[in-house]
Amino acid sequence: LEFRRVLFRSTTVGAIILGTNGPGLVILSLNNQTLALNGPLTVNPSGAFTVDSGALAGNTNAVLRGTIGWTAGFLEGILTLASGSTLNLTTVNNHDMPNCTFTNNGTVAWSNGTIRGGQNGTTIYNYGLWDAQSDQVLNTSAYGGATVFNNYGTLRKSGGASEFANATAFQPGVSYNQFAGVVDVQNGTNGLELTFQGGGNFTGGYITTNASGLTVLGGGNFTVNGTVTGTNT
Repeated sequence: LEFRRVLFRSTTVGAIILGTNGPGLVILSLNNQTLALNGPLTVNPSGAFTVDSGALAGNTNAVLRGTIGWTAGFLEGILTLASGSTLNLTTVNNHDMPNCTFTNNGTVAWSNGTIRGGQNGTTIYNYGLWDAQSDQVLNTSAYGGATVFNNYGTLRKSGGASEFANATAFQPGVSYNQFAGVVDVQNGTNGLELTFQGGGNFTGGYITTNASGLTVLGGGNFTVNGTVTGTNT
């Protein structure tokens, strides 16, 4: 088994390919530095990349492909997660994305940690699956400013403790816009809860919360325009 670890200082690159489909393991570590990405970053089966410190900063052409971890540090600039790819948010650390435009065409598996956006503006476009797997929050507490979550795909609440006492919360400062797609709050053990506390718009798609899940419009101003179908809301 071949094992290689790559460490670097802050740098700008046009593209990165980590690993192959064969044996061996290649790991890229940010080492508390900034990686500015001007093109695609591809993580093959024998490659490994986790944003565990420092910052991953992208521009219009920065497309992330493969399975990528995020345990700490920053996402900045313009970043796109490709279809069929996965971004895993783990650990209790803060996951910071101020001044970031992030487009998800794959799967964001949010199992732990607070997501913090804001300052001059954070915008999330979800065309794939955004899966909240525990009771965490998305807020602007560290930076102020605004964060906008635009849903065209599936925003799912699949894990956590019982509703009313626990929830995944989009806190004040974070507005949620449902233009299409689905809000899918699943049952869990005692019913799961997803709450929107920063207002927003529901102009399309639908809300499905199964038998005992709960979707809460918990604060701010909401505009419902058009046909929006929902249960347990």
